[in-house]
Amino acid sequence: MTTTKTEARRQSVLDAAQSLLVEAGGAALTMRKVSDRAGISLGNLQYHFPKRENLLTALLQRFLSRYEQELESLDLVPSGSLQNDLEAIFLRILQSPDFEVACTFFMEIWAASNQSRELQQELAAYYHRYTEVYRRILVALTDGRAAASSINQAISVALPMIEGHCATRAAQVVTDEDLAKDWARMFAASLRSNL
Repeated sequence: MTTTKTEARRQSVLDAAQSLLVEAGGAALTMRKVSDRAGISLGNLQYHFPKRENLLTALLQRFLSRYEQELESLDLVPSGSLQNDLEAIFLRILQSPDFEVACTFFMEIWAASNQSRELQQELAAYYHRYTEVYRRILVALTDGRAAASSINQAISVALPMIEGHCATRAAQVVTDEDLAKDWARMFAASLRSNL
C-alpha cells in the first residue's frame, strides 16, 4: 500500500512533534514550534491538526500502536520455565532501543493529560488494550492454566511497575538484566501460586 502525500505529511509532523516533546517537554511543545520543526506553515499544520490536543492525541495513538505491535510480536511459546519466559519479555522491554524515548514520551503525555480530557480518555482506552495484550501473553505463557484473577492481579502490578520505572530509572543502580530477573521472579511466583 502506498502512503499518500497527506499521510506522509502527517507522519512528518508527528515525527517533529515527538522529537520536540522528548527534547523540550510538553510545556514547550507549541504548534508554532512543531510547524517550524516540520518545515511547514502554521496554517498547514492546523489543517492536519486543528489544535495542540489533536496533535498530542494523534502522537499518543501512533506511539501506543507501535508499542502494542512490539508486544504482540513476542514469541509466546512457553519454554517450560515461566520465570525465564517472563525475564526475556521484561528484558526485551527494558532494552528496547526506544525505551528511553518511550519513558520520556510517556511522562510528558501523562503530564499533558492532566490538562486534557481527550488525552485522559485516549490513555484510558490504551490501558484497556494494553491490559488485553498482557492478558494474552500471560495466558499463553501459563498454557491457560493461570486463574483469571491471578492474571488480572499480575497485570494490575505490571503496568504501574513498568511505568514507575520510567519515572525512577535515573536513580536506579540495578542493571536491566537484574531488574528483569527480579520482576520475572516476582511475577512467576505470583502466577505459580495460583496454577
